[in-house]
Amino acid sequence: PFVAPSALTNGMTIKFRAANSNTGASTINAFGLGSVAIKQADGATALTSGSISTAMDTTLRYDGTVWRLNSTVGSFNNLTVTTSLSGSLFAGKKIIISNDSTSPNTVLDFSAGTAYDTTNNISFTLSAITKSLSAWTAGSGNGGLDTGTIAASTWYKCFAIYNPTTNTSDAIFTLGSNAAPTLPSGYVNYAYVGSIYTNSSTHISLFSQVKNIFTWQVSSEDLNNVTQNANTETLRTLMVPLGISVQAFGNIFAGSGSSVIKIYSPSQSMSTLSGPNGQVSASSGQWNGTASWQAVTNTSSQVKSNGTGTIGITLYTDGWVDLSL
Repeated sequence: PFVAPSALTNGMTIKFRAANSNTGASTINAFGLGSVAIKQADGATALTSGSISTAMDTTLRYDGTVWRLNSTVGSFNNLTVTTSLSGSLFAGKKIIISNDSTSPNTVLDFSAGTAYDTTNNISFTLSAITKSLSAWTAGSGNGGLDTGTIAASTWYKCFAIYNPTTNTSDAIFTLGSNAAPTLPSGYVNYAYVGSIYTNSSTHISLFSQVKNIFTWQVSSEDLNNVTQNANTETLRTLMVPLGISVQAFGNIFAGSGSSVIKIYSPSQSMSTLSGPNGQVSASSGQWNGTASWQAVTNTSSQVKSNGTGTIGITLYTDGWVDLSL
């Protein structure tokens, strides 16, 4: 059963269908905790007539002082649309990250879109923004790293962040081993949007993103003619994000010998293989055995490999499906 809160808290969000449209400045007595003013998204401007409609749900977010209107309503030929906080139509569009077209090695682009903070149950919008690898400074074209200095050969998680007091969104990245970024002053909400890797030159490795699928521009050779012993489970570290589980995918090549090779999740246990019962298999005597593979990693970027016979294997990682998005 629903239990009403005993107090209003900063970031609390409510949604309702109004019985009547408002005619001007308005208040709401949510959960019987007292009448509180409803303001426009900036937290200061009073509502105008029709800001709250009977034709669609209204979403309000409490900022600690007033309830802010989380959306406004417009209509055209009986079509009702919701306008986001920044005034642009995103309709729940996913935020996509990418190497910047001008400075792909050192600048990351975040597309405009909608983010959802699962910790605080709040959605917010992000306008298109670029961030460099230097220390975080507010605004597009500035640094995006939360603490310290950027490191080579390191995974970083990327986040959209939101300041409810100033109604400002931005972007930031943190070490891949961190569950959440160190937030700048005033920023309360954050939402994970993807991961990037810096290579040995401290450049952002080139990749592309389609929905929640990330693909390397050049496949990563994670194993090169490495011996896979027969019926021996072996953890293999891949070039995929650290700190989260993803569904990695790629290709595997078998060397001289005869063996069925299986690539699978570390959560599975297969100490003995017998015949081609694997999700992926490859066998060859002349380096021409090849097969595609996919497997869910652990949070250390690892999968397991095993085989029916001892053989050399070469494994390429083409990319991953981010299961957190």
